[in-house]
Amino acid sequence: MPARRGLQRWLLVAVFACSAALYAATIDRGLDLGDYGDFQTVPYILGIAYPPGFPGYTLLGWLWSHGLPVGSVALRLNVLSVVAAAATNVSFAALLLELDVAPLAAAVAALLFGTTYQSWTHAGAASAHEVGTALLVASLFFAVRWVRSGHGYVLTSAATLYALSIATDSSTVLALPGLALIFSCRAPTKSERWLPALCACIVIAGAYAYLPLRSGYVATHGLDPTRALGLNEPDQFFDHHHPATLHNFVLLTTGAASGAPSAFRAMLSPHAILRTWNDFTSLVTEELGPLALVMGVVAVVVFLVRRGRIAVGIALVSAPCAWYMTSWGAESDVGRYVPRELLLLFTALAWSSTWVVSSTLRVRAIWGGALVLLVVWIAAVDTSHVSRIAQDRSTRSAMGVAAVLSSIPRDAIVLAPFTYAAPLAYAFYVEHRVPGAVVVCCEVGLLEHAPAGLLRRRPMLFLDRDTAAPRSSAFVFERRRTASGVALWTARPSG
Repeated sequence: MPARRGLQRWLLVAVFACSAALYAATIDRGLDLGDYGDFQTVPYILGIAYPPGFPGYTLLGWLWSHGLPVGSVALRLNVLSVVAAAATNVSFAALLLELDVAPLAAAVAALLFGTTYQSWTHAGAASAHEVGTALLVASLFFAVRWVRSGHGYVLTSAATLYALSIATDSSTVLALPGLALIFSCRAPTKSERWLPALCACIVIAGAYAYLPLRSGYVATHGLDPTRALGLNEPDQFFDHHHPATLHNFVLLTTGAASGAPSAFRAMLSPHAILRTWNDFTSLVTEELGPLALVMGVVAVVVFLVRRGRIAVGIALVSAPCAWYMTSWGAESDVGRYVPRELLLLFTALAWSSTWVVSSTLRVRAIWGGALVLLVVWIAAVDTSHVSRIAQDRSTRSAMGVAAVLSSIPRDAIVLAPFTYAAPLAYAFYVEHRVPGAVVVCCEVGLLEHAPAGLLRRRPMLFLDRDTAAPRSSAFVFERRRTASGVALWTARPSG
């Protein structure tokens, strides 16, 4: 047994090292557009991110970005995602070991899981979802271990990690029914019940208390540059939705302003169920081929029948998030949730193959099978994934925004849609590339409600895709600079 435990530890170390090396080789080294740019900006300035706020990620990102003084802030937060994604693979391998999958097979399955396209492409860019997934899979591992060991500290660890995952990325709350079902497989003693619940409540309450407290501090000390202009628009980066009030706090944390609650009802519609199934089957077929899809479905059935409540619990942890996001029209990148959806498939394949071989051959042939899988994995990690990921990096790169920064004058007010406002905020508030400049995340129509005289005091610009000139009844626009598909316009009163 000691020798087996030593082997398991070394395999887990190998999984982390291999995963981190692959992700680091394709890491996003620069500034990104949209959500990713927001996640590179908000933690460093201790701001408030877009709904649902991601307070746990903001606090962790602040500690990470200030405590790791190597490279740019953007690169540091991208590295955080690399570490989180590698940790997800380690937790997944540990989960398989807890389910009695042979050690080498568990390690290979974890590497296969971590090198699927959706897992790999999101691993090198700053994201709260990567960290949330890592904490969720770790809590799932501890939940299964608690069912088998019955140790109270393991249950407390599972509950605390799950609370941290909710604080980091609230979409993980959808995994609660699955974890609750796993916890129900073993009855805790009276003394074991209150501590996990208390730890979870403290973590969640403490993290989400950050939002109103920080919002109030920002407002009191005048740190919100947008409100200081008199535009009456809460800043998207320092004080998104201004959650210092209860009403705004609820809007931010529930995503009610973007229709998130209605997606729960949409989940139950036949259209959403069919669309989720089609998306999942297309994904598996593209990643692993049609044979793997058939084998995966059979393996899931075998796993659910043989492992009972634990298997159903893992299924309920794995499936709901991508299902929900598919039902929510506002989600622009459902792919970031796909790794959670693949969790069940790879767990079922690894466990079922181990069970079938051990039940029929009665030998240690599973080691030979694991070596075959290792060869398949090495063959699968080819340049196709690397080239696709490089294309993804190029698509969301903010090179165009960086190129026009030299054309933005001091004290300028730059209006831009969220996609381009995020990297501008990073340049203005993190790196201070343009002294006194302010970015306002909005469309050009806000100019018509700007305070009188604002344009006479400060230069006003508009940044968007390189298309036709913006339209406004009160302003005319002069093209100032074009670079890499974006255009910078100077706004002047039409009168």
